[in-house]
Amino acid sequence: MRLDQSLVTPLSDADQAGLYAVAVAVGELPLLLSAAVRDVTFVSEAAGSDDARLARTSRVATLVCGAVALGVGLTMGWWLPLLFGAAFAPAVPVTAVVLAAVVLGIPGSVAGSALGGRGRPGLRSVSLAVACAVNLVVLLLLVPSTGALGAAWATLVGNAVAAGMNLVFARAVLGTAVLPFLGLRRGDVGVLVAAGRRMLGGARRRR
Repeated sequence: MRLDQSLVTPLSDADQAGLYAVAVAVGELPLLLSAAVRDVTFVSEAAGSDDARLARTSRVATLVCGAVALGVGLTMGWWLPLLFGAAFAPAVPVTAVVLAAVVLGIPGSVAGSALGGRGRPGLRSVSLAVACAVNLVVLLLLVPSTGALGAAWATLVGNAVAAGMNLVFARAVLGTAVLPFLGLRRGDVGVLVAAGRRMLGGARRRR
């Protein structure tokens, strides 16, 4: 997963590697939520398949992670240079691409967890292997001329490839349609609000 960071310096220079490291550290904040959703999905799918629940999980997770990414993206222009130093201000556009890459990969991550939970983890591994190869090619093409920004675009392309392959594999093997994993439906926000209320209610009871 850190192949890109190890290659930025030899392909460009240490300054660009530093910018990219900061961009990844900040840009992958929504990934914490995505990883939690992926793990819960794996357990749920191993216990019992539910295509509607699976698609809803993908949409709601994308909505929440997208909202977090949007909040980070809209505010990082002023706090990122303050936090890391003015020299890291050029990391802002790089971070924006990394944020987009993380959100773009969420539906495929959920589909990959379903593949693993329903007994086909090898297909998810194939997606990751192909995405890694694509990421490497884009790194070699872009980083020498565009530095950290090229590495961020390589991450976005790799995530898109992995997500797309997982969704296609899930459709072919599990019979899950691709479109329900994407966008929003009328009840999605309601599901999110209800979950938030349950969490708040549980917190009040523990007090």
